[in-house]
Amino acid sequence: MDQLNSVTAAAVASTSSSAGRRGDNQQRKRPWQDDAAGSSKRQPFRASKCLVCGSRDAQHDLAHCQAKARSDGKPQLVHRLQNGTLEFKDDHRIPCINYNLGTCKNRPCHRAHRCASCGSTAHGDAHCSQQ
Repeated sequence: MDQLNSVTAAAVASTSSSAGRRGDNQQRKRPWQDDAAGSSKRQPFRASKCLVCGSRDAQHDLAHCQAKARSDGKPQLVHRLQNGTLEFKDDHRIPCINYNLGTCKNRPCHRAHRCASCGSTAHGDAHCSQQ
């Protein structure tokens, strides 16, 4: 019986320590957290930019934009197909959204690493100087 109790106690300790580790993973630093105070302070919100029309309006529906022209008057390089897929108009490749946000870590990535604003392969939309 003592052996059973020690096995049970070890299992409970193992479960609670792994739960603690899971909790630690959830406590990873977020971009808006202040290092000095360790508190959650959000930076000013900046709306994502629509890859189809260029809108930065926080109320804009980025996931379903069907615009036929860009809001800034520049040539529209990316459009949405009837099935909802984004596509570059000139080469019909699917743009990598993460690349345009500056966060693609896929190697190799099978989507087009081109800026949705100017078409450059040197940077994504988040780092485009032509905004």
